[in-house]
Amino acid sequence: MDTAALIDELGTVETFHAFTTADRAALAALCSVRQLPAGVRLLAQGSANTSLFFLRRGQVTVSIRRGGLPEVVAIVSAPAILGEVSFLSGRWCSADIDVLVDASVAELPAAGFHHEPALYARVVQALALVLAERLHASNTQAKRRTPRRWTRRTRNWTPVGAVYLNPIKQEVRIAPIASPVR
Repeated sequence: MDTAALIDELGTVETFHAFTTADRAALAALCSVRQLPAGVRLLAQGSANTSLFFLRRGQVTVSIRRGGLPEVVAIVSAPAILGEVSFLSGRWCSADIDVLVDASVAELPAAGFHHEPALYARVVQALALVLAERLHASNTQAKRRTPRRWTRRTRNWTPVGAVYLNPIKQEVRIAPIASPVR
């Protein structure tokens, strides 16, 4: 594997634009690269997946099976991230991903982040931003198609920054009540 090339290629993906070269090098060190011929299924709808895939070269189809029949919902060309929803959610794959044109993919397993929790947090945040943008674009498109169903603005899914669950509350001190002077 040409690690220097992978580091540079990771920088071409929207998800990792803001990552430093050192961060991308740490990601590249966790990856394994595979060459996949056309016709191979990378991910299957309903199967388990704990890896994030970076499509370095080639093209894939994303299909959803409805009633047993596959429906191609997207054709994705390199560079791109694949498997992000199941990687983040830990749930089954929501679609089939089949190689359309011979491809090179770098696999980033979630288990690889065991000793890199801060890097994992950055990857999750970057993926959340990408998914939020996709959701906003999808909602905006749906609003244009059927404006009657959208009486208000679409929700802004952009994260606001750090959110703390059960934050530490400031200690409140109550001054002692002075007894009245007699």
